[in-house]
Formats: sequence, structure tokens, C-alpha cells
Amino acid sequence: MFKIIPFLRRITIIQFLIVHPIEQLSSICLCQLDFPSRSNVRDHEPQYQYVFATRLITHESSAAKGALNKAFPHIDLDGHNLPPSPAPSSPHNGRRYALATELVYTETKDQYGASSIPIYQSATFKQNLAGGGSEYDYTRSGNPTRTHLERHLAKIMNANRALVVGSGMGALDVITRILRPGDEVITGDDLYGGTNRLLTYLAANTGIIVHHVDTTNPEKVKAVLGPKTAMVLLETPTNPLIKIVDIATIARTAHELNEKALVVVDNTMLSPMLCNPLDLGADIVYESGTKYLSGHHDIMAGVLAFNNPAIGDKMYFTINSTGLRSITK
Repeated sequence: MFKIIPFLRRITIIQFLIVHPIEQLSSICLCQLDFPSRSNVRDHEPQYQYVFATRLITHESSAAKGALNKAFPHIDLDGHNLPPSPAPSSPHNGRRYALATELVYTETKDQYGASSIPIYQSATFKQNLAGGGSEYDYTRSGNPTRTHLERHLAKIMNANRALVVGSGMGALDVITRILRPGDEVITGDDLYGGTNRLLTYLAANTGIIVHHVDTTNPEKVKAVLGPKTAMVLLETPTNPLIKIVDIATIARTAHELNEKALVVVDNTMLSPMLCNPLDLGADIVYESGTKYLSGHHDIMAGVLAFNNPAIGDKMYFTINSTGLRSITK
């Protein structure tokens, strides 16, 4: 049995590895081994291709293994030449440890030293002063459990700040609320259905203009970038056609042509284990926590992360004002 990530079939993964040259994958693979430039990708090509082979395949039959070895004879599917995994800390973030450690390490301020983070179910919190003054007052605004989750997610996403909401679409809803009538959004021609539905609604009802282009070609994005571009919204790999987008090139181009344009990346398909879009120039990254972040399909959650404090404050204001906080389990 050839078992891979659920949205891929046996032939798809082989085609995926064969069809896409390493230059097209460099923006994504760069996050895995933390090499500083695209030129270094070529020097470590076997390791990068190994990452994609081993990350996407959890168990391979002899036939599948033979097909991959034929396509990439230098890839060691038995794991004898395993590259660093997960990646060491990026120089751009505040991680104290490698990602593998951060994923299991819990830094709690629980007054009793609990190793497992308590789940606070209180709607309100007692105040020390009549006018407030305590760190928490109302759970819609935050509570210790949520704060810990957000700080932990910020670490593994290489972000200064992360916020959690009730779903991945809830996260995108928060992000799109910064748009105003007349603003233009550039996005892909292959999108998750929920994303496409929301953008279609916004275009029909709020005066926002949405351009759908082939985001696998940065020149197609550049052709529609202009002074009214408020957001460049990317998915990579796209859902459902698994198209690869060069985040770094598009982010650089967008910021050069319009410094006010925000580059937003849906990182649900890869998770922080394989990609950190903020390191590649994105302004905001969001994910559905329902998928690989939780891993068990037993919660509904969304996360959005950023390094710019002003963006973080805007996102938090929207979340707190609209009540988009709850995570469903």
C-alpha cells in the first residue's frame, strides 16, 4: 500500500516529484533546511528532493520505491543519508530550540507548575482593581490557555505574534476585513473552495476587485500589480491541484511595486514543519488548525501569524470585536 498525504494519490506523488524541477520547489524547500539562498538549493539538491520524498511518503511499497529511485537515483529512501529534520532555527526568528524541540516543549507559567496546560473554562476573571488592571478580564478577549497556544504557535511559525480563531476560514475572514471598497486583491486561479466562495462574496457585495491569475508564474502576478493592490493572497501547494508558488519572488515583487500591499499565504497544506512563509517575505500567514496542525480531525481551529506589530493589533481588534475566538472540539 502506498500511503501518502490524503489529498495525493499514488501516481500524483510520483508526477509531483518528476514534473516540478528543483528551482520551482526551492521557495518551499528553503524552509525545511534553512539554507539562506536559492543558489544553495542547487548545492543541496539531493537533500531537498529527499525531503519531498520522505515528507510526502509515510510508507512505500517496493513498486513505488522503485519508481522513485528510478526518477531520483540519488535519493536514499531507506533513510541512511537523512538530512537535518526538522530544520534548525531560522536566524530570523526567536526560537530557543530546534523545531523538533519546540513542537513538544511547553513553557508554562502555571502557578502550580502543571506540565500539561490547564484548560480555563471561566468566562470572566476577577479584577484586582475597580477599573480592571488584571491580565485577563473576559475570555472573548483572551485567557491563559489561549495565550499559551498562541505563543507556542508563534514560535513554530517563526512569528512575533499569532492569534487563534474558530476555523481556517475564520482566520481568512479576519484578514479580509482590513480591505476597503475599491481595494484590489490578486489571488490564484486554483483555490480552496471556501476561499473562492468568500472572495466571490466580497467582490459582489463590498466593492473589492479580485484578480485570479496563475500564481505559479510570478510575471502573471506582476502584470496586475498596481497602486490599488491591497493584498496578494497565495496558496502553496494549491488546493486541489497542488500547484507550487514561489512565495519569495512574489513577495519581493509585490513589496517593490506597492509597499502597502500585504502578501498573505495560506500555509495549511505544508504546516510550519515544511514551510514558514514569513521567512520568505509574507506579511501574514494563516492556516486551518483542523488539518495537519491538530492532526486528529477532532477540533476546528484557525491560526494567523505575523511579525509586524501594527498588523497584529489590527487583527486582534477585529477578533476581539467580532467574537471570532472560539475553538470547537
